[in-house]
Amino acid sequence: TLLYRSDHDHDHVNLLHRWKEILGWQWHELHSERLQNTFSANFDDSFHLEILKEALLRAIHDIDAKFSEEASRNNLHSGSTATIVLVADDKILVANIGDSKAFICSESFQSPEEAKGEKDYEI
Repeated sequence: TLLYRSDHDHDHVNLLHRWKEILGWQWHELHSERLQNTFSANFDDSFHLEILKEALLRAIHDIDAKFSEEASRNNLHSGSTATIVLVADDKILVANIGDSKAFICSESFQSPEEAKGEKDYEI
C-alpha cells in the first residue's frame, strides 16, 4: 500500500493526481482511502522514490493476484515473468519478477568506454 504522512499540509496533493493515469482503475481506491492524508512541501527525493516504489509494488501485487486467480480458475499451470520500468522526474525505477531482462537504450551512439563513464543518460 502507499504510505502518506498525515501531519503535513496539502501543497503536494497534485503529485497524487499524476498517478491517476498510471494507476488507472486503482486510482479510485487510492483516492478515496488515502487522499485525506497529504504531503508537505518539504519532503525530499527519497520520499518521492519511496512513493513510486510502493505504488509499483502494489500494482505488481494486484496484477499477480489477478493472473493467479485466472490461472487457478482455468486450470493453467504455466508461469510468467515481468519487467516494469517507470521513469519519473529523471529517475528510473525497475521492478523485475522472474528471469525477465531489461535493457536501457539511447538513440545516441557511444563506445563501450564512453558508456561506462557516462553519468547522465538521455532516454
